[in-house]
Amino acid sequence: MDTLTEIIILQEADWNRVSTTLKSMIPNIEKVLLRPNVESLKKVAKKLSPRDLRFVHQDAVRRIPGFKKEFSEAQRKVGKLDFVNSINAKAAAMATALVSATTKKDVDGVIKHAEMGVRNAKFLPIPSMTGMIMFSLFVMFCISIYVSEGAIIMPAIKFAVISIGLLLQMIGKILAGIGQGVEQLQAGTEPGVLDSLWQMITSF
Repeated sequence: MDTLTEIIILQEADWNRVSTTLKSMIPNIEKVLLRPNVESLKKVAKKLSPRDLRFVHQDAVRRIPGFKKEFSEAQRKVGKLDFVNSINAKAAAMATALVSATTKKDVDGVIKHAEMGVRNAKFLPIPSMTGMIMFSLFVMFCISIYVSEGAIIMPAIKFAVISIGLLLQMIGKILAGIGQGVEQLQAGTEPGVLDSLWQMITSF
């Protein structure tokens, strides 16, 4: 995972290296989401350089051409997903828009791809956290499009690499939040209290 961090800070990156690194990272992220435990979640989240989503959004607006347009469209469409609600809708739209703005896939195509991944995932249900885990898988399957859709051509590669970096910071923050949620449940916290945690993590 550290390799990708090095790649992201380069002005020009070799897409094959990025793709190869993602191919090894995505299964690790999926694994901790399918069978969440506090230590694994914290370990993976830390390596992804978690960052508050408001800062990710600010960077996306500033650095990704076409992001604002795709974000506006995604906001209108992600609300139809079962696991998207008033708390995480903007975050789901941001993940969708980051991918759509830097690939040839339109917003509908990104949503369809990621939603299908979530539906096929066999994850461990955790009372009061199922929706958050499904949402996290949605973000991860958005990232997986960069691998499944093949090479990104220049000059789009520069923006794709920036987008991947932002998405990884985003999923890192969400994984850290799920870790906190699992910890709170194990400590006997009432499930309803977690809503404020999800609000804090996914709002911007």
